Amino acid sequence: MDKRKAQASMEFLVTMSLILMIFIIIGFVIFQKFNSTTYMKFDIEGQDTANSIAEGINGMAIAGDGYYLYFTLPGDIQGMPYTVSFYVNESVLELNALDMTWASPMSTPQVNCTMSICSSDDQKTVMSVNETRRIRIENVDEVIYLKNETL
Repeated sequence: MDKRKAQASMEFLVTMSLILMIFIIIGFVIFQKFNSTTYMKFDIEGQDTANSIAEGINGMAIAGDGYYLYFTLPGDIQGMPYTVSFYVNESVLELNALDMTWASPMSTPQVNCTMSICSSDDQKTVMSVNETRRIRIENVDEVIYLKNETL
């Protein structure tokens, strides 16, 4: 009886197990890098969106009474809907998506939203965005209004 076949099979199994373990480790490292990259893209896009909305509001605050511009709100941040908050008597814009929050300074705390996607209470106004929307940012008597686009 020849026992070498069993020995060769055992060596083959050990070799294949080691190769499989190496591929699993490499796959895990690649998956971690992919997650890290996705998180960074999400963070960059969120801050960029917050900054661009604040820049539009700041531009209208500086331009003065009667000026307006049309601005397109992105519908999502890396596929996720988001909210934009404006606080009463605070010159800051806050953008939230998932469990992330980004803030951007504004030159005025006087921001009013007259769109149906906005809700207000005594502390803040919240704009919930889940689709691409073109809005009008307008300065009326030193108060910034966010309105539906009207051409």
